[in-house]
Amino acid sequence: PKESGAKTLKSSEIIEKLRAVPGVLYAVLQTKDGTRMGDQSFEAEVLAGQGTFLAMVGNQLSTVFQTGELVSATVEGKSRHLLLLGTKSLYLCVLVSGESQAGAVEAQVRQALTLPR
Repeated sequence: PKESGAKTLKSSEIIEKLRAVPGVLYAVLQTKDGTRMGDQSFEAEVLAGQGTFLAMVGNQLSTVFQTGELVSATVEGKSRHLLLLGTKSLYLCVLVSGESQAGAVEAQVRQALTLPR
């Protein structure tokens, strides 16, 4: 249940906040069935596709290891990293510069998503 006075951010506001995080190159919010929210650009489509594929692989691994529903996943590479954060109905896909520490950027992303009361 929502608390009275709690603020809910629009998808465009969420993405705007995330793009201000150092190291974040791009971010896209999508439903678990793959529908992008807000950004309909080619870059968003590519990132959403990568996030959907990572979610599929992550869910398969979750089944194999019996860890339950996928909550988050990180792929670290030399040139860039991919972060995937899930809720009950949405995935947030974040593309991170390879020069940044993926864990540190994920912590800042999570902090940016914390809503003030």
